[in-house]
Amino acid sequence: MIGLNKRSATLFAIIILFSGILYKFFYLQVVEHEKFRERAFNRVVRKLPISAPRGIIKDRNGIVIVDNTNAYDFQLVPYDVKDNFNYKLLVHYVSGIDTAKIKDKVSSYKKSFDKKFTPIEFKNKIIKTTVDAMKEQIESFPGLVFSDIYTRKYNYNSNINLSHVLSEVKIHRETNFDARKNKVTIVPEGGGVEAVYDYKLKGIPGLKYHLFDASGRDNGPYIGDLYKVKEPASGQDITLTIDIELQEFIYQIMQEFDQKKHEGTIILSNPNNGEILAYVNSPSFDIEKMLMGISQSELNELNQLNAPFLNRGINPYLSGSIIKIASSIMLLEEGFDGNTLYDCNERYVTHKRDTLVLDSKDKYRSCHANHKDSVSLKKAISESCNVYFWNTVKYNYKKIYRPNWYSWMKKMGFSSLTNIDLLYEKEADLNSHFAKSHMFNKSIGQGESKVTPIQVLQMINLIANDGFLVQPHFNKDLNAYKQSIGLKNSTISFIQDAMKEAVQTGTAKKSRINDVVIRAKTGTAELGRYKDMNNNGRGSKDDKYWLDKNKNGKVDEEEMVGEPQYKNAWYAGYMEYGKDKVSLVIFLEESSDQKQSGGLWASEMAQKIFEKYLILKEFRSE
Repeated sequence: MIGLNKRSATLFAIIILFSGILYKFFYLQVVEHEKFRERAFNRVVRKLPISAPRGIIKDRNGIVIVDNTNAYDFQLVPYDVKDNFNYKLLVHYVSGIDTAKIKDKVSSYKKSFDKKFTPIEFKNKIIKTTVDAMKEQIESFPGLVFSDIYTRKYNYNSNINLSHVLSEVKIHRETNFDARKNKVTIVPEGGGVEAVYDYKLKGIPGLKYHLFDASGRDNGPYIGDLYKVKEPASGQDITLTIDIELQEFIYQIMQEFDQKKHEGTIILSNPNNGEILAYVNSPSFDIEKMLMGISQSELNELNQLNAPFLNRGINPYLSGSIIKIASSIMLLEEGFDGNTLYDCNERYVTHKRDTLVLDSKDKYRSCHANHKDSVSLKKAISESCNVYFWNTVKYNYKKIYRPNWYSWMKKMGFSSLTNIDLLYEKEADLNSHFAKSHMFNKSIGQGESKVTPIQVLQMINLIANDGFLVQPHFNKDLNAYKQSIGLKNSTISFIQDAMKEAVQTGTAKKSRINDVVIRAKTGTAELGRYKDMNNNGRGSKDDKYWLDKNKNGKVDEEEMVGEPQYKNAWYAGYMEYGKDKVSLVIFLEESSDQKQSGGLWASEMAQKIFEKYLILKEFRSE
């Protein structure tokens, strides 16, 4: 009986034991199946990212401006590096590497069971031509692995002439101890279309699976039905409004015109829809070098230039006489008679009550145009007569200027952003001071009347569009806004006629082309005119000095000495050819052009650009 009980107890214990084993087996195989399958998978099969190519950028005619190409990262697999590895030849192809450090690291990794199959990354962003040359002598580099990555390729010199529109992209690396897991992507920097439309241009990375042994050695792609390769999806292509041939032509004009290299910006557009045909900033910089690597000497040379990274087209500057167009529109819309005549007689005599110069009696400011007779508003626009506009302030300050200046500037696109598809567009607020003394300067674009070149272009397009404000833009598929600001037909016709006269006989006559209608306005913003300027009398500090002097409503006439050290020259207008139009704004920074008020260079540049546009238009229509 006792023996039977012992056998029963033993059998029961065995049943309990096997039940536990069976339960554990069931738990591991069924309940925890996914968990352990994944763990086993991770030990033999690894997920590796596949970078996605960015979308291609084309110009308005379908020409590829920015394409994708391959660059390469160099790695060494220590286990495969042999004694015959030619480090001397490696340095010939890849400069700037420390072969002694590489040798020590390879030797150290070879002694480690865990690391001898782990690639050592030692040089990035190698161009394809170098890789192709090295592959021809690959027997000299046992253990060398080329890991390809997508990068950008720039055509038609767009990496320089279009750098402020495109902006830089950067190779971003997520680095792991195991170099096989490194993730490489292209990310935009700066404020150009690469950044604005990154959500379209960037693709979706893919995924591949490779087999690895217990030592971590890559045994090639996994082949099976369980895990499928996920191919990367390319980003969407973008077509710009830019005409790359015009872009390059205008850039070269800025680099050498009349035996001089010019700084500033030139913007060409279609006024009917706001499409930007060319957008040039000078000085510029090479975004390809910023991507692939720039040497210290090249960087030092770049830093010697005058703000090459500054996007001048969307930054504010003194408007000069360009603002007289806006002043005239306001005057006409508020009931001013355009036929009103004011005596110029070459100068404007100031009195204390006029507040142009508060602490001075019977002093004067000269008219650069030297009009010796009465001047009308149309002539004041075409020949840029300051005296006429000072008189409009003198006699219409309370009725027109003080209550209406800001609202009209805002209505015409100033004191607000144009919403061009670039990041970091700056506001140029004209609503600072409304005292009569300030309004004298505002009316002619001196003192504190700052605008951005893109705002000026928007105003020109407004006039060319018969009173419709249109959004300037680079993306050809953008649904840009277009709205009327309610200008009278008589106002538009008056301004258009005055601008036409400026080209026929006035300050913009150097831009004239036979048998073509061009309407334009020139402007000159005077810089460095006063004593004791900071920054050697250059633009940005001049305005602060002027405002400081005006805080108490006083300007010392005795401090106005001689001619300005610098002048910013403007040209703004549009050309009509058949039923079409093309608008142009030229801003030349610190131009020492003393030949002609409004800028001789700017007007002559405009003529060359309009002529080039007509040639291309005729050629492409054939």
